[in-house]
Amino acid sequence: MQRENRYATESEIQAMQALVDKAMQDGAFGLSSGLLYIPGNFAAPDGTPKVRPQVAHQYGGFYASHMRSEGSAVLQAVQGNY
Repeated sequence: MQRENRYATESEIQAMQALVDKAMQDGAFGLSSGLLYIPGNFAAPDGTPKVRPQVAHQYGGFYASHMRSEGSAVLQAVQGNY
């Protein structure tokens, strides 16, 4: 399977939301992302919040992230702008 270095489409984001929803229904405690690592580093800065925290939160779950920056751009990373 070849991976493309691009942002997810709206239909792919919806599919990811459905997968998170199903996992939470099946007993997951939450989820995490690796925005610093492939393929997460190709996620649009505004795309991650659409998929992860809201869906897990509906079930009382958590979201943890390997942010894109823990250095000079840490504030932008926490705000989701990096």
